[in-house]
Amino acid sequence: MEPRNYSAGASASPPAAEATPSVGYPTEGDPGIGTPATVPGAAWFHQVAEELRNIIVTAGLTPDDTVLNQIDTAIATLIANATPDASTTVKGLIELLTPAELATGTDTTRAVTAASLFSLFGASSLATNGYVRIPVNDGTDFKEIILQMGNATTNASGLFTLTFPIAFPNNVFQVFPVDIATGVSSANIIATGVSPSLTQALFYSADTAGSAIATPFSWFGIGN
Repeated sequence: MEPRNYSAGASASPPAAEATPSVGYPTEGDPGIGTPATVPGAAWFHQVAEELRNIIVTAGLTPDDTVLNQIDTAIATLIANATPDASTTVKGLIELLTPAELATGTDTTRAVTAASLFSLFGASSLATNGYVRIPVNDGTDFKEIILQMGNATTNASGLFTLTFPIAFPNNVFQVFPVDIATGVSSANIIATGVSPSLTQALFYSADTAGSAIATPFSWFGIGN
């Protein structure tokens, strides 16, 4: 649109502002009591037209009577090109991080959303035999530490093969047994010398004399 194009009667110079404007809101008037309708005046039309035209021109567009969506295009262009970018000291536009970008831990210009932050935490289970996944920064990017825990009971041979609630994807750092036997104070739960796998750990229990004994115990494992 070109707000400066009129059917007839246009002037080569803009109209002066009203010297004694009628301040308030427009009315339709009331002929019955001789009250005239509000008259916008040339200055009013000029102000409105120039405001609209400035939106188009500021966006870098050329006003054109044959294009009737220039205001819409101009506003979208101005928003897309708005500056400055936001920083730790300046308010402004900012782009959102994707979960993958957040996981690298290196971006210093884009913002974190609750969804992208939550994505760093893998699914956990707070069941008796459960697990918790915790993101950690290893100095390069985010990695995951997995904590698993639960209860079990060795059999009469003092043995129990534990299958972890979930498999550790990469490493098992340590698995700890804890004796919780009631009335069997001499029992000791001891992890075997066999290193646990990513999916299982073997425990055995024996009393202080070295005899196998069935007993309940708790366990705790950590890995990634």
